[in-house]
Formats: sequence, C-alpha cells, structure tokens
Amino acid sequence: MLEIKNVSKVYNPEKSKAVHALKSINLKLRAGELVGILGKSGSGKSTLLNIIAGLDKPSEGEVKIDDINLESCTDREMADTRKDKIGFIFQDFQLMDHLTVTENVELGLAMEDIDRREKRRRCELVLTKVGLKEHLEHKPSELSGGQKQRVAVARALVKQPDIIVADEPTGALDTKTTDEIVNLLKEIAGAGKLVIVVTHDEDFKKHATRVVELKDGAVIEDSVRKSTTFDIQNSNEDRTEQGKQKTPRTFDINAAFKLSFKRLLEKKWRYFLVSISMIIGICSLSLAFGISSGIKSYTEYAKERVIDSKKLTFTQEGQMKSKDYFAIRENKKVNLIQDEYTLDSKIVTSRGQVDYKTKSIIQDEYKGEYTTPEIVHGNLPKDGENEIAFSEDLAKKIAGEKSIDGLIGQEIVTKFLAKDPLKNYPSRWDEQKLKIVGITKKSLVGDDYAYTSYEKQKEIVRRSRFISKGEDIPTNSYSVYLKDSKFIGDIDSKFGSKYIIVKPSDLLKDLTQMFKNYNILVLSGAALILFISALMIGIILFISVLERQREIGLFIAIGGTRADIKKIFITEGILLGGFASGAGVLISILGLAIINPITMKSMGYGLYMPTATTLLGALIFGVTISLISSLMPANSASKLLPIDLLRRN
Repeated sequence: MLEIKNVSKVYNPEKSKAVHALKSINLKLRAGELVGILGKSGSGKSTLLNIIAGLDKPSEGEVKIDDINLESCTDREMADTRKDKIGFIFQDFQLMDHLTVTENVELGLAMEDIDRREKRRRCELVLTKVGLKEHLEHKPSELSGGQKQRVAVARALVKQPDIIVADEPTGALDTKTTDEIVNLLKEIAGAGKLVIVVTHDEDFKKHATRVVELKDGAVIEDSVRKSTTFDIQNSNEDRTEQGKQKTPRTFDINAAFKLSFKRLLEKKWRYFLVSISMIIGICSLSLAFGISSGIKSYTEYAKERVIDSKKLTFTQEGQMKSKDYFAIRENKKVNLIQDEYTLDSKIVTSRGQVDYKTKSIIQDEYKGEYTTPEIVHGNLPKDGENEIAFSEDLAKKIAGEKSIDGLIGQEIVTKFLAKDPLKNYPSRWDEQKLKIVGITKKSLVGDDYAYTSYEKQKEIVRRSRFISKGEDIPTNSYSVYLKDSKFIGDIDSKFGSKYIIVKPSDLLKDLTQMFKNYNILVLSGAALILFISALMIGIILFISVLERQREIGLFIAIGGTRADIKKIFITEGILLGGFASGAGVLISILGLAIINPITMKSMGYGLYMPTATTLLGALIFGVTISLISSLMPANSASKLLPIDLLRRN
C-alpha cells in the first residue's frame, strides 16, 4: 500500500556544501505493519517521514500510496490524500490549548463532509477507545503528557486513515506512559493500519513488526520480525473502517468560525484594544449616515411646513418704488405681493425679559394656499385683530413652570422695534397689548418667532417709525407669492437681472451646507480612523500567523489546503470586524438620546435619523474592511511550508 522508490533528498543542491539527507531509499510497506524507522539525529528519519506524509518532496524518486504518485499530485490532491489516507501523531502533541479534548479530536474531521452530530459521535467513540472517556470536555492544560498523546492518537484515528505516521510519539513521555502509547500503536496496527513510527529509541525494535534503520541518509537495515507480526483483525467495525469510502472535501465554515471565535476569546483583551479604533470609526460612520439621512428628512420637512415652495423674496440695494411693485404685480404668474417685516420684540415677565423676533403671516384669504406656521395649540392670528401666536420655545419661556396651554386667551403687553435699514429713520419701542391665540412649532434654526397678522405688523412698523397711516413704508424687499412653484424659473429669468431673488431652495442652502460640511468632517475622521484600524487588524493578524505557525502546520497535516488555511484567518478577521462594527453601531444608536435633544432644542427637529439601512451599511462596511485587512495575513499563512511550520516552536 506504500511504496518508496529510489527516493533521495538534497538540501541546498545549488551550493557547494549540499546536504544529502536521503540516498536512494527503497521500501514497500503493507497494512498491518508496525514499522519502526530508527536512527541517530541527522540520519534522515524525520525527512523520510515528512516525504511519506507529503509534507516535503524528494529531490529524486517517487512515493506511492495505493498507486497514487505523490510527486504528480496537485496541492488539492495531496491535501485529499492526507485527509483520507494519512493520520499524524506528533511528539509534542500539537493540541490547541483553547479547545477541549473533543474539539481537538474534531479537528481531524474538519475537512470531512459529515454531520455535526456524527462528528461528535465518532470523536467520543475514538476517545473512549484510547481511554479518555472521562476527559471529553477537559482542556489540554488539564491533562498529563500521556493523556495529551492519547488525544493526538485519537485525532489521527478519528478520520479512519489507512496510514498512521508518528514522529517520536514517546520522546517526551516517561517509561510507564511510553509503554501505554506503544501498546496503543500495536492495537492500531493490529486493526489493519500501517503504522510508521520514527524514533531514536532502540527499545522500540522489540515491539515493531518491521525495523528500518537509517544512517547518513541510507537504509542500513530493513528487517521483518515475523515472530511479532500482528494478525489483521476482521471485526465488523474494522471491516467498515477498511471499506471506508472517500468523503467529499468540505472545510466546514462553521468550524472555521468556531475556531476563530475561541481564538478571540483566548486573546480577548488584545483584540478588544485593537478593535477600539474600529468601534470609534464605525460609530462615526453610523452617525454621519444618520445625520445625512436627517438632513434630507429635515429639508423635506422644511419644504412642506416651513419654507413656502411658491414664495420668492425680491431685494435690491435701494428703496423699492411703486413702479417696482406694479412691474412685479402685473405678471400673470404672480398671485400676491407684500412688503413683510421682522420686528425686534420683548416681553417683561415676573422671571425677567424675554427677547424674540416677530414676523407677519399671510392674509386670511391666502392661508390655505400658502405655507403658514404649524399650530400646536389654538389658532393663528386673524386679520384686523390684536392677536399674537408664539412658538413653543417662546411660550415655555413666558409660561415658566406653568403649562403653555394656559397661555391661550391671555392678554400680554409686548414692545416692538421696527428699524429702518434704508435711511436709518429714528424708531421707538411701540407698546402693544395683544391676545395670545396660538402656539406654533419652532420653524427654523436660530431666533424664536412670534406671529401677528400682516396688517397688524404694518401698523406696528408705522407707529415704531413715526410713519403716518396713509404713507408708504420704505422697504427694499418684497415677498412675491406665485400661482405655482413651476413658475419660479420663469420669474427668475425675467426679473433676475434687476433684483436679487431668494428662492425656496436658497433658504435652506446655508443651513444644509453647514450640516453637510460637518458630515464631511465626521466622514473624513471616520475614514482616517478606519484606515488606522484596518492597519492594526492586519498587523494583529500577521502576529496571529506568527503565533499559530504550528497550528497552521497541523491543519495542513490533517488534510487542509491553502484555501482552508486562508479561511481560518479570514473568518478571524470577519469576526473581529463584526464584533467591533456591531459595538460601533450600538453606540451610535445611543446618539439618539444625545444628538436629537440638542437639535430639537435649537431647531425643533431631531436631526439624527439612523435607519436600518444606514446601520446595516455601516456594519457591512466595517466587516468588509476587516475582511480586506485579513486577506494579506491569510494569504501569507497559506504560503508557509508545512515542513517548516511543524519544526517551529
């Protein structure tokens, strides 16, 4: 079943001092043999074992396992051969400290397409056979040296291979434990397996059915000891094992994630510190996405309830004349033109003075056609009435500890100042007694507003500026109400050369640009932080590769391909990114309790609006970054030579 033909191995053949590790080795080994390969250090026995196992390649000659020429195998075919036909037992056990005994043995089936329950059943069965039934959930650190070696034997046996190769399996054990392991190897050979043991222990000769002794890379003895040859057992179970069909290859992705998760738990503080930067970056990214969504929502809200989509403001440097009024008013697309004013205002309450701005609202007959302040309590002031409506924030300042509902119907004395921006006419504070009829929602960032009727506002302006009732109020601005918002472009084209025209879209431009600039700043910071975190994840995974080189070698030995090795480190990166991104997203959700109260106070609108889409997008982005960061370390790990990996401490 195993044929070695003219195998030679030369290290550094291009150099003058080439090392001839093996010289024309020829062997034919059969099932049921317990073969001892003996020799002093440097005799070539470990090199021969590695070539038999496909971990190293001969310089000349060939190795065949059941007519499979290992020399002609691709990486995938060689991995399949190790998966299906070869089981490894190592001198230093090669157990994963963070896995239980059962989980360590399950690694032997990591490449097999077998149901999880069946894997667990097989592992428990083989562990019972090797005398570890009571230690299934123990960690390697809780076992003796002999018990650890039994776990290594169980891991080699669980996939029911045809060949068991053992490299100094008793080298680190005491005499009693050595005898136990040797007897176990005898049983395995007796069950019909080819067991090949590399050892420097001369006492092993009395147990082996065949002894191959090497010296300076050549075979000096190949003796079959028939007196100790084992009979191949033919129990039903053993026949089942010998007739085992090759199972499809699959490195269970769940197993990869499980290994990576346990690795993260083992090094939790290291990975936590590394992930802090990603948590901050993803949190910033989620905040930026949520605020961007909020800006868009606020813009739509303002267009519907605050900014009149059919209103334009015409302004010029000098005073508007009658001809300006009529030129604009005569246009058939214009419905209404008004000179509107904003007044400085103040109220003295028992708690102190409250300062605010007062605006006029459109005349009653147009209220249903154009945007008016949104009422929370009461109603808007009516034409010809001494009435006023306050925004919620203003109402709270006036009401103090009392409910703002109680202000409705009360009369209040307030003072108004209408400054003349054109000619600096003298002005005075005009005192008015007005009835509070309504409470409105806060409408824009900045000042709090109160509202009076259009005619009442003009009356106050005249009184404040000492202008008689029939006299025009000097102004450089008109509010122009169009019949339809679709006429904005036409009006702008017609009058834009003579007047400065402020369109509805212009009113939110500065505000939204401010938030966009803030968002760009946050996104830039997030990008920088995420770039740094990507580097840190890459570095920590490179360190992980260095720390786990023997583990990588083990995976190759049990049948793993380069692609399987990549999966281990890629899943580790994905898990790290997933946990960090998830934490960042959760922290960003807490922003609802911090950001929105601030924006509600300043602009009456919760500006942070994270959605499932934006949060999921931030999460996926973080995981993707971690995935990309893990590719180079994973690729580096997959290119390491197994023969070097298994030698390293």
